Amino acid sequence: MENKLIKSWRIILVIIIPILFSCATSMQNYVRESPAGALCRTEFIDMGCYSIKAPPGENWGIETDKGKGIVKFQKLKIWALSGKILGSTLIQVMENKILQEKWHLSEEEIADDYRNLEEKIMIEEGVKKGEYKLKEVKKDTTIVDGRKFYTMSYKTTIGTWGEMIGSSIPAGAVGSPLLIKVPIAVENIIYLYFPPDFKEKHNFFAFLISEAYERGSVISIDLKQIYPLINSFKILECAETPLTRAAKAAIKDLEAGIPRCESGHEHALSGGIVTIRPGETICLGMREEGSALLPTQVVAPPVDPARTIILRSWRDGNDTFLTVHNPFPEQIKYRAGILLPGEQRHRKTSSCPVPSGRSSLEHWPHPIVEFLLTDFHFAPDYSKCD
Repeated sequence: MENKLIKSWRIILVIIIPILFSCATSMQNYVRESPAGALCRTEFIDMGCYSIKAPPGENWGIETDKGKGIVKFQKLKIWALSGKILGSTLIQVMENKILQEKWHLSEEEIADDYRNLEEKIMIEEGVKKGEYKLKEVKKDTTIVDGRKFYTMSYKTTIGTWGEMIGSSIPAGAVGSPLLIKVPIAVENIIYLYFPPDFKEKHNFFAFLISEAYERGSVISIDLKQIYPLINSFKILECAETPLTRAAKAAIKDLEAGIPRCESGHEHALSGGIVTIRPGETICLGMREEGSALLPTQVVAPPVDPARTIILRSWRDGNDTFLTVHNPFPEQIKYRAGILLPGEQRHRKTSSCPVPSGRSSLEHWPHPIVEFLLTDFHFAPDYSKCD
């Protein structure tokens, strides 16, 4: 599934993603082997809508997702005498699509919205839950290679080894049989870049560098090593992708207004689970119980618009779409499953929050037989797609 919300780091907490020990298949002929001991090395990466060069040096693990416009580089810092992992460096580049309801905002307002949301997520999901400490959060602007960037730097720490949450990184792929716990301190900087035509294309780019290390270890921290990568960044004329087709479908759907409720779907609701198939529009009468939203019945016109969630699904070629209209004064969330052609059992799929008084659009670049939706509930404004 490809969701249409602004993408985010969500956020690099106190653990660093597992390093990839082989080159991503999407790299194709842009990858060549490094000298002995290196993971893989790229001279140039074409991501469709932008191009980027790998960071300087060897031993970078690489992961790309061209469809989502994401490329990640990571390498470990290893003590040569013992093979012990002392730290890790992560660099990530991500294209972000701007929600239609935010198209009227300036780049500064969008940058503030993005950075404020990231900080709020870290506080709610990390600090308040006792998973780590957050300090030295600074939001600023800077110029790199003649281009303006909106930045946010911050540090996260757990404190002592006794407070570790028990996560581990397998070190076997770099020659050590040991399992090394992840570092407990991370220094981070996010750079946000708005191209000159962002008002027309409604996108911007985010660059992240994270330097993680075991507290007290004597290793060098170099947050400026992202600069050569930023300097190499170039925007390309990209062909239409499923993501842009979905964006166009979303605009067309929103322009058409809220879908009209249909009759004949009374049996779509059973045991709190609603089943919807492409080509259907189903309206659910809801009852509030605390933070839960309980579907009471499938309704047809006339309906109470203030208590009716409207679901609509359709196919466009091989692509499948689902919209959810939220009439409530708070953001809502739900759980979803999908049934694929030729399969007998439903699979869990991710779903995104639906803002108050608005409709969300979800897109799958393949056919889907039916959806199962359940567990509708009010959700905090920092909720994410999951």
